[in-house]
Amino acid sequence: MKKLIFLWCVPRSLSTAFEKMFDNRGDFFVISEPFLKNYKYKRDNYTNKYFMQKNDEILGNILYESLNNDTFVKDMAYHIDQKTSKILIERSVNIFLIRNPVYTVPSLYSMNPKFTLFEVGYHSIYNVFQEAQKIKKNIPVIIDGELLKKNPVSTVEKLASRISIDKRLESLTWNLGSKKEWVEREDWHLNAINSSGFTNFNSNYAKYLSIEKVKNAIQEVTPIYNKLFDYVI
Repeated sequence: MKKLIFLWCVPRSLSTAFEKMFDNRGDFFVISEPFLKNYKYKRDNYTNKYFMQKNDEILGNILYESLNNDTFVKDMAYHIDQKTSKILIERSVNIFLIRNPVYTVPSLYSMNPKFTLFEVGYHSIYNVFQEAQKIKKNIPVIIDGELLKKNPVSTVEKLASRISIDKRLESLTWNLGSKKEWVEREDWHLNAINSSGFTNFNSNYAKYLSIEKVKNAIQEVTPIYNKLFDYVI
């Protein structure tokens, strides 16, 4: 039986580096943010339906791929509608990746000063986490990006044990460079592109912490982050 792993993320949580690690393992077919383009088309009221793919079609492609290959999918929880999320939860081994909003929100602001609270991602990921608890009847795996960065070996060892995969600790070091799937959004992934491991990341976004929008967003989502952090491996 092939394994489908779904990584539910918030933006700026080291999720792209996590994806790069799974790419480097070599034993999973990796799908990067398949619902992103559809989300952006809907958000921006894009009228040319020719370029839009329905979420049902994207979901079908993921499930079809997972019939033949162990498959890893990474996407933001807020990109995906409730109906599709529920099916993915049911069919997947679910991992949740969070990171302290003190780091994620200023980083998000640096990339998109017009971000909405919805796009900070914590309300959506908490809803998916609660749904996963109901469906799976257990506590899903949660990883914290800062702990992953500080202790990648122990974090990956715990993850491997929880979801029954090989550790493959050699995958924690990878080559510099981009992926063809990132071509249209490389500016969002520069840290991952220019990294060779989790410990190389620059988190220097302190200059944005005094901005009112950033402060308000951090204050709003920190209680959700704290609730999720209680379950971090």
